[in-house]
Amino acid sequence: MRKKKAVINIFGSVSLQLVTVICGFIVPRLIIGAYGSDVNGIINSATNFLNYITLLDAGVGGVVRAALYKPLAEENYIKVSGVLRSAEMFFRRICAVFVLYAVVLSCFFPYLIDEKFKWSFTASLVIIIALRTELAKVRKQGWAMEDEEYETGQRCIGAPVYDYKGDIVAAISASGEKHVLTDDRVNEVADYLVKKAFELSKALGYVE
Repeated sequence: MRKKKAVINIFGSVSLQLVTVICGFIVPRLIIGAYGSDVNGIINSATNFLNYITLLDAGVGGVVRAALYKPLAEENYIKVSGVLRSAEMFFRRICAVFVLYAVVLSCFFPYLIDEKFKWSFTASLVIIIALRTELAKVRKQGWAMEDEEYETGQRCIGAPVYDYKGDIVAAISASGEKHVLTDDRVNEVADYLVKKAFELSKALGYVE
């Protein structure tokens, strides 16, 4: 069973790389054909500027995964929680820096390009690209949290459910007041939701 899953994972990773390479040739051509080379240049420049900030993670994600192997094998969940808590604090800071960087970039980037594009158009484009980058991180992490963005004192953690095609078709979440869903419990609840969401995904035919 493990060998089969490993083969599927390898096939999926190789397929993803191939699709990424193919899209790298096709998408720019479509953008140039529909909007012109100037817009394509803006998109590439904004994407490159935003990618610089992703270097701040400095490979910590890989280190965290490696640090979890032993405690998970030993079922030492106290140590697992400690590792996840440290990682969460680090990535929260990175997220805050990324948001600030995206806002500043959206304000000043329009002044660095051709004046024939409106400031609002270029700024909006930067924000959209930044959101796309952040959503990609959420997908990789496996869960997301709404932390008092909609209602003061309330938190909500959600994890996606995938179908057999790998598309998100539903989500499960847990909500609560901040003094109940404390920082110390966020990873615990998130891990539980991710586990249950994965079980539902498997029932729908999803293969990781």
